[in-house]
Amino acid sequence: MTASQKSEVVMPPAIDSHAAAILSPGRIAAAILALAFLTALAVLARQENGGPPHMDLELPGNEPATLYTPRNFAGFSVTPAPAAERPAGVVLVHGYAADRAGTSELARRIAQNGYVVLAIDGHGHGANRNPYTDFGAPGKDALSGDIRNAVDIMRALPLADPARIVVIGHSMGAGAVLDYAQADKDLAGSVMVSGGRGLWGVERPRNALIIFAEHDSKWTRTSAAAVAAKLAGVQQAELGKVYGDADKGTAVEAIEVPRVAHAGILHSAVAANDIIRWLDGITGTKRTGAIVLHDPRRATTAVALLLFLAVLIPFGRICGALAPAWERVDGGGWLGLGIVAGSLIAAIPLVATVSPAAFLSTEGGDELFSWLGVAGVILLAIFAARNSIDWRRIAAGVGPTLLAGGIALTLIYAATVQMMVAVHRMSFTPERLVAACFSTMLALPFFFGFETLVRRGAIGISTLLGTLGRVMIIVVLFGSIDAGVLPIGFGPAYVGLFVVMFAMFEIFAASVYSGSRNLALIAIVESAWIGWIVSAWMPIRIFI
Repeated sequence: MTASQKSEVVMPPAIDSHAAAILSPGRIAAAILALAFLTALAVLARQENGGPPHMDLELPGNEPATLYTPRNFAGFSVTPAPAAERPAGVVLVHGYAADRAGTSELARRIAQNGYVVLAIDGHGHGANRNPYTDFGAPGKDALSGDIRNAVDIMRALPLADPARIVVIGHSMGAGAVLDYAQADKDLAGSVMVSGGRGLWGVERPRNALIIFAEHDSKWTRTSAAAVAAKLAGVQQAELGKVYGDADKGTAVEAIEVPRVAHAGILHSAVAANDIIRWLDGITGTKRTGAIVLHDPRRATTAVALLLFLAVLIPFGRICGALAPAWERVDGGGWLGLGIVAGSLIAAIPLVATVSPAAFLSTEGGDELFSWLGVAGVILLAIFAARNSIDWRRIAAGVGPTLLAGGIALTLIYAATVQMMVAVHRMSFTPERLVAACFSTMLALPFFFGFETLVRRGAIGISTLLGTLGRVMIIVVLFGSIDAGVLPIGFGPAYVGLFVVMFAMFEIFAASVYSGSRNLALIAIVESAWIGWIVSAWMPIRIFI
């Protein structure tokens, strides 16, 4: 080989820079996360469609329900079995601001142990478009009517033994079930889970199980114990002891489920086992094997939620890249936190007595969005006084910003509806869609002001300030509720919902900020997101 030949070294072809960008470690990781999340949703869908046989129904009066049956159930055959040979039936009623998706784990556990279960959505809850009303007279309110309707259907259809129907309710549903059980002497029994308002009816409820959580409120535990003692005819009912005779319809038992709280009792295997054992005893159901409590959906939902939180990071960056970039503003974030806190506190007296947004007709949403709306107007007034917002720049990029927000919200909505299928219905009814749109408009000034004042500086400090700001909102909100100043029906159990919701908001916001710093995009998505979640979750009082 000559010297000239030695110098002619053949170089490998250059790697295309565009292909290298596509195959960057960050994008590969994002693709893997997205694939894992979609896989979790597919597994959850398979589990949702599996389990004990079930179907959605529309009962008379536009009452949505889901019917669960035992495996190998012969009730839909051409010639139904005689009534005495059919399984016992259960009507299952959710609590306040819940729906039949939230009771589906208990419904499946009962059904796979040999019962026909009809789980309903009460007025104004879940998919039930009938307006929500307050309790009303015992046994005469809308929810008692929903229960009566479901029991009538259960007795009329050749599926369950009409002489062995049991009603079960949780929280608000427990109160309605106890009221109804005092009016229907043909029931086989009733189960009140963490609730029950009082013995106000004419008839004595037959075969009553009162079961509550160790970490229920003091009022719930005290009233449950009082109902059990009154029915048992003793001064104080001993927990776990059966009083009376199931054959005569006088059986009573009070049970406290350890290490669970008010909402968690619905998912407790211990509580489900106790309820099924009680059902077996009062309906005469014979069991050849152990009680089966299998339902993998909750674990899959938890995995999907964790993956969703991780996917929000690259998803937020992509959405941010679709919107016009804003210049970074440094400094003033700590002062901004104080201004936001001041606006929230100043807004409380302006909404404390009468809700300006009562037209929303969502329980809790009226007051929440009145509060956020007034606080947002205060922030806009401060901006106007300081002349600190370049509205022309915002208006110039409104088209791409709205497009990016629409893409973000569409995919977040679609993913969440599937992810929450075993927890709560998150898809819109027409009424909830209207409420969500108005709620978004009310919340937008506040979240725009929040992001403009608080999210400043580099990604680290801006995320810290954003997180502290959301903690501050939760503290002011629930502190005002606890003090009796802000009349919103959000109990302590809702703190967890707001923590998860605001964690999702902050992950998305920080990811958008790291890409384009477009605060308008962040505010639009946050406002629509909270408007949708509250409108989908809470009871609604209008019908369109």
